[in-house]
Amino acid sequence: MNGWSQVFHIARSELVMLSRAREVYGILFLLPVVLIILLGLSLQEKFGAPTANVYPVQLVVVNANDADTSGIGRAVSELLAAEEERGRLVVRQASSRDTAVELILGGEAQYGLVIPKYTLLDASVAPAADGGRARVWELLPGERQAVNKAAEAVLLPYVEELSWQQAGRHAIGPKYDPAWTTIVSLPLPQSVPANGASSYTAMQYYAAAMLVMFMLYTGMMLSASLQEQRVSKTMARLLTHPVTWRAALGGKVLAYALLALLQAAAVIGFTYVACGVSWGDRLEWVAAACGLYALITVSLAVVLTAVCRTEQLSSTVFQMVIIASTLVSGGFIPTLPAAIASLGEYTFSFWTMQSLLHLMLGNAELAGEAMTISAMWAVAAAVTAIFVHRKAGFDA
Repeated sequence: MNGWSQVFHIARSELVMLSRAREVYGILFLLPVVLIILLGLSLQEKFGAPTANVYPVQLVVVNANDADTSGIGRAVSELLAAEEERGRLVVRQASSRDTAVELILGGEAQYGLVIPKYTLLDASVAPAADGGRARVWELLPGERQAVNKAAEAVLLPYVEELSWQQAGRHAIGPKYDPAWTTIVSLPLPQSVPANGASSYTAMQYYAAAMLVMFMLYTGMMLSASLQEQRVSKTMARLLTHPVTWRAALGGKVLAYALLALLQAAAVIGFTYVACGVSWGDRLEWVAAACGLYALITVSLAVVLTAVCRTEQLSSTVFQMVIIASTLVSGGFIPTLPAAIASLGEYTFSFWTMQSLLHLMLGNAELAGEAMTISAMWAVAAAVTAIFVHRKAGFDA
């Protein structure tokens, strides 16, 4: 048998043995589906499109501009007062961003708006010493997605209009439309889907989150199997036959990578048929995202097996990686404190989850960007695994 034949033969034998292990079905297939259903049904109120019964939104505003002396302060005060009269907002002021965040987390406010200090008071005044660079208004979403969408439905039309005003000023100069007392540049929040969809549902969100989380458990099982073979010297006995260690490792890794893909297919198929979860119209992209993540999973297993010399230690470290990466990527709750949420962008789980969510919403461009970063993670993980694979127990 040549090398590839040995790899496929070992992978086939490994899959047959895995099919006889009941814990595989329980942990990798049953548990994620149960959690998706429970979380999706119990937290569906926190997701979805805005409806009339969510108004008025309790809005906390941090405005660094005085309404009596600043054009932007006066314009914002008039805007918020008009929306209060319409019954869409209930506004309270806060002195700082930290105070606004505390009010939102404490349940005293549902949404926040932070407006920075402006020195450009009207269109006839020269730009400030900072070169007139764009200032960013910050939107602080709360727990309930429906309320967040309702608040954005009120605020974003004004934001877009002010953005057009700033674009006009940059193009024409200070004489552009002197009737406007303030010109602002504000990018649209990333929480608003670019394709016009209202949002993903709770079932969609947790289907993606739990799939990403439990595919890592496939890697943990691979790590445990490698550690067991290291201790029992099973691989050492196998290598007495005409089998290379590369084929032995490759067959095992291939088997668990295929198991991870089978797990993904089962979860996606079940949630689509039984729960009505839409995974978008680009299933080949969904398969590619899962394939990249399967490569990351098995590569991580090889690396951790090389670093951790006992099964207990490798399992503990793997569990910590799974919980930490799921937490900071938003897998447990969609709204996280800014300090924790910023860490998610440095994890492979975050980018795979973002790929799947954007594909669900039909946003191919953002999904492609997220998948590109996932591919970079996959290549880095695979290269690292190749360098350390000799320490994974096959030459022990």
